[in-house]
Amino acid sequence: MQKAWANGERVLTIKIVVKVAKLLSSTKAPLFYPSIFICVTEILDTFGSLVYQRILAKANVDPTTGKRIKLREDFTADDVNVTAKETCRNWFYKTGE
Repeated sequence: MQKAWANGERVLTIKIVVKVAKLLSSTKAPLFYPSIFICVTEILDTFGSLVYQRILAKANVDPTTGKRIKLREDFTADDVNVTAKETCRNWFYKTGE
């Protein structure tokens, strides 16, 4: 998953994450379910962090000048640029299917 992400293969990354998440629906090996649950949640947490960092990086760039900016600690939706908002919306659409 992280290799696909690093290579810019976002769709492949989502496909991997979906396959991993589907492991939670299997009850074929109940003794291993707690271990599988931990592994899957760690992968999902990593994926969430990757997406968050991507959106945050876009939010920390002024879209008109391309210069880096820093969102303040207590930012609101009004402080986030359109590019970051569109990226966020796009991720919601991709993961909501």
